[in-house]
Amino acid sequence: MKKIIVFIFLVMLLSASQMISQEKPIMGYDKVVWGVSSKEVRKVYNIDKNTVLETSDKDPNVTHFYQENISDAIKLRAFSFIKDKLYQVIIEYKDSSDVTLKKLQSIVENKFGKQTDYKMETGDTFLLMFEKGRYTRDIYTFGKYSPELVVYISHYTVSLKGEKDVNNLSKENFLGVIYMWKKFEDEYDASQLGF
Repeated sequence: MKKIIVFIFLVMLLSASQMISQEKPIMGYDKVVWGVSSKEVRKVYNIDKNTVLETSDKDPNVTHFYQENISDAIKLRAFSFIKDKLYQVIIEYKDSSDVTLKKLQSIVENKFGKQTDYKMETGDTFLLMFEKGRYTRDIYTFGKYSPELVVYISHYTVSLKGEKDVNNLSKENFLGVIYMWKKFEDEYDASQLGF
């Protein structure tokens, strides 16, 4: 009887240690944690000083810089900071097809857990003076580690019609993954409102 109790205890201890040792993703993006400075991000990702840290038009405390053509698959990587603390990274992919979207959903789910929310937005858009059309934006949310880390997949399609030729129809697509320190952004937004 004692052997059975010891065996059950060991099995429970082993399964508990496996659950604890399951790798939790970095609370940040890739090699950097949330809250590091733009200088540290430059160092880790070998981003030269010629890459300009731009200030947001909407808020002087929000800055970002971009890296283009990171790889064959990645068109753009944008690092965003609030008061020089990293809080968001956006990855835009060159291939914005539905096939790539499905692959990304699988990869993100394996790393960050099951999808926790879905939202679709549609509406009219005016991109250029002579271009108007309709847009559809699908947003898939993976919030298992919220509010420290929320991951979104954004798939955006714009169907454009030129005013001069109503039969001329073209499409522009965007597929990206957004990694966000949601708690920090929410706290900053609340502080701006005086809370």
